Amino acid sequence: MPTMLLTEKNQVQNIEGTHQCAPKGSKTWKRYWMHETGREWPKKCRISGCSELAIGGGHVHIYGHSTEVYIIPMCNSCNNTQNKSWMTVKTRTEAVKVEKADTSGPEGACYK
Repeated sequence: MPTMLLTEKNQVQNIEGTHQCAPKGSKTWKRYWMHETGREWPKKCRISGCSELAIGGGHVHIYGHSTEVYIIPMCNSCNNTQNKSWMTVKTRTEAVKVEKADTSGPEGACYK
């Protein structure tokens, strides 16, 4: 699965409608992210300036790659569809691209 290593120059935006998205082969998007990256789950949210615990995998668009869907570790406050602004990520944030074969959800919100 393609992953992208982000820096503090990258921005992400929440995707609306991802409550319908369920990962195939994993119980949660958190487990999916860990499986695909081979890394442990980070303790803190990967949004710059946020020190909250990373609770789950947030579905986001990456600025410049806005038609593709990625998962990054986020807290509940940052991973909220009410938050439609572009958010800067912390350096060395690993984003995992979601492909059609990886989700049971609809095209657009869950994959592109």
